[in-house]
Amino acid sequence: LPSQNCSGAGRVMPDPNETCLEPSVLKQHKLLGCDLNLLNHDSKTWQSHHEYVMRSLEGAAILAERPRFRVLRIFTVRRVTDEFRFATKYEQDTNKLLLWHGLPLEGCASTLAHGLQLPPPEAPDGSADFGKGLYFTDMASATATGIHGRRLLLLAEVALGSHRTLSEPMPGADPTKLLPRSLKCSSVFGCGAVGPDPALGVELLPDCTRVPAGMPVHVKKQAGMLLPHNQYVIFDATRVRMRYLVEVVSETVPRRSLGGC
Repeated sequence: LPSQNCSGAGRVMPDPNETCLEPSVLKQHKLLGCDLNLLNHDSKTWQSHHEYVMRSLEGAAILAERPRFRVLRIFTVRRVTDEFRFATKYEQDTNKLLLWHGLPLEGCASTLAHGLQLPPPEAPDGSADFGKGLYFTDMASATATGIHGRRLLLLAEVALGSHRTLSEPMPGADPTKLLPRSLKCSSVFGCGAVGPDPALGVELLPDCTRVPAGMPVHVKKQAGMLLPHNQYVIFDATRVRMRYLVEVVSETVPRRSLGGC
């Protein structure tokens, strides 16, 4: 996701050669219908989100000997339709968290253009632990895997509402069985073996989003616990709005392989 700040205001222009204003490039960028702005490293927003990223990545690396990553760039993401819909429907929801969602490089443009979507009914269940939903996690390390160690991580604000806690996967389960009306729940929380220290609660960031505050720890294992990390699953795409796009790379990848980044 190369970028060039042509206006000085942080607007992203996808030009790797830094020769902006090429009509075809600008046309492709406008077709996304999504505002992307590159955060300045000196801003409080960049610093707070960088800390959130590294807290998860470094903590997980220590616990599970995962590869170490560094942050290349952080972009703000804004889709006007999502912003209006989310603010209108879930302003009063007190259980909103900023959570991670893996974003394959090949699917990045489609997701930015159309937003996060539920799998279609005809899609196979695959290996999804709780059926056809949108999956998020509080562990950046769980999504930071990819070819040559380079990865785009999406930070999305999710209106979780009341959640049902489960510790065992229920692959292929229908949402109506996972969240029957009698429970009055809007999301599933899959309790994993590793996650941010729950004793530290949540932290309010400068942009008024809430994130888990603790370093990753091994959660006290319960009978039947099979999930490696915490999962948050929703079955209504209106409950999420994309907020940030974080580009990370494994420290083991030579800098020359990153296209000059």
